[in-house]
Amino acid sequence: MKRIFAKRSRSLLDIALADRPAIFLLAIVAPALIIFLSTVLGEGMVRDLPIAVCDQENSALSRKIIAALDASPAVQIATVTADPIQSHRLLVNGTVYGSVTIPADFSANTKGSKPAMIAAEVNSLSYLTAGYVRREIQSACGYFSAGVTITRLTKQGISYRHAVAAAAPVTADVTLAGNHSGNYRWYLIPGMILVQIGGILTIAAMVFTSGIVEKQITHPTGTPQTRSVINQFGVRFFVLIIASLFYCGLIFGIVFPLTEITTPQESFAALPWTALFFLASILLGTGVGFLFNRRINAASAGLIISMPAFIFSGYSYPQAAMPELVKIASQLMPFTHFMPLWNQGVRLGYPVESLSRFWIHLLLISCGGILLTIIGIIRTKQRGTV
Repeated sequence: MKRIFAKRSRSLLDIALADRPAIFLLAIVAPALIIFLSTVLGEGMVRDLPIAVCDQENSALSRKIIAALDASPAVQIATVTADPIQSHRLLVNGTVYGSVTIPADFSANTKGSKPAMIAAEVNSLSYLTAGYVRREIQSACGYFSAGVTITRLTKQGISYRHAVAAAAPVTADVTLAGNHSGNYRWYLIPGMILVQIGGILTIAAMVFTSGIVEKQITHPTGTPQTRSVINQFGVRFFVLIIASLFYCGLIFGIVFPLTEITTPQESFAALPWTALFFLASILLGTGVGFLFNRRINAASAGLIISMPAFIFSGYSYPQAAMPELVKIASQLMPFTHFMPLWNQGVRLGYPVESLSRFWIHLLLISCGGILLTIIGIIRTKQRGTV
């Protein structure tokens, strides 16, 4: 009986393990993804997001409010300057997530009957980040101003209890930089659509090239079942290029204009950056795909590469709150560098020279993909002739 049970158990185990790619997805990929995302996002609270302060007064009172801002757990003061143009530039190029301006008459305004005003800008291209920064700026102003107001009223002879009740806070006039309409459609739909298309192109490229390796192993070069590796790659690469051109035409020629997500001028400006993003995604996929000798394994790895791209790019969750290893890994993902091109080059109309660090990264990823592809073609031809 034990022998029959053992034989039956082995038979069932063999059936379960026969489809190894599915077992790999269930046993390795899914738990790894759960652990990885929990590690990245598990802290629950964003901390130390860099902001800039433009202190035009440079008084004891202005330094106190700067200290109050820096004491907030979610933000930290990255730079203090007296030049509003510099602080705004740091905001729009993504160095800081918010910019606070303390006016030159701030101390005098705190002595009046009306609340003193502090101007602030937050990068609203990411609503999650903008919400954190806006909330912390307003909270810091509220706590700071309560103390200022109570002190002023008590000096005027008003009791502490009545001063607390009459405390009028210093207010922060927070404006949205980059997405003035506050419209989710304005930034979320383009990001979601384009990252998905880029991910699909990467996975398709990986499946195509791993299929070449799989065929070369099954049918060595020279047999009538297979063509040369270069011919196979050329045909598949041509298909990917045609597909990416079709997507560009569909997105920017029909879908976005009809739904008024972009203007015709924005669609035209977006075409070169989108084409470069799609090319980098394809070349990354072709290079990495040659590392696999089974298409199903390549597709599984492609999902691992493309699924976290939206989060790790900093488009929805701030990179400043991510572990250093994730920040480094995100630099290898084309979407990380494409979205600043989209936001700054298309939406805000910045000149090409100010966007060089983003498109240069995409070119470097493309060159890395070309190098891996060449190495993969050479190794696959050698493997097929063994």
